[in-house]
Amino acid sequence: CVQEAALGTHLRLRLPNSMHCLSYAGGIRTLKEEGCDPTDERQMWLYDASTLVFRHAAHPTGCLDFFVAHDSFGVWTCRQLHDVNSQQQFLFDEENDRFCLVSDRSKCVQEATSPLLY
Repeated sequence: CVQEAALGTHLRLRLPNSMHCLSYAGGIRTLKEEGCDPTDERQMWLYDASTLVFRHAAHPTGCLDFFVAHDSFGVWTCRQLHDVNSQQQFLFDEENDRFCLVSDRSKCVQEATSPLLY
């Protein structure tokens, strides 16, 4: 699949120190934490290394975003390449094995693909 080659493999995300996965139910809203389910498409994300954003696998026009007013992660419409918002951009922190916001390195998510979570 061309999209998978450009964006990477499907993965689930969780907040650091959480055993629950971030789940997206559609629309522009904050995310819920639910038990990780490897078959639940609401929990699937794709990391776009070229723009540093996480796109929702089932809704690729929706990107992981940090809602400052709610102090919570949510989904917002993905910005165009030249207009990407730092509230949607994540860099991998190899030392701590997590992806953190470019604008605030204390706001992070981690992969939740380990079979140990299920």
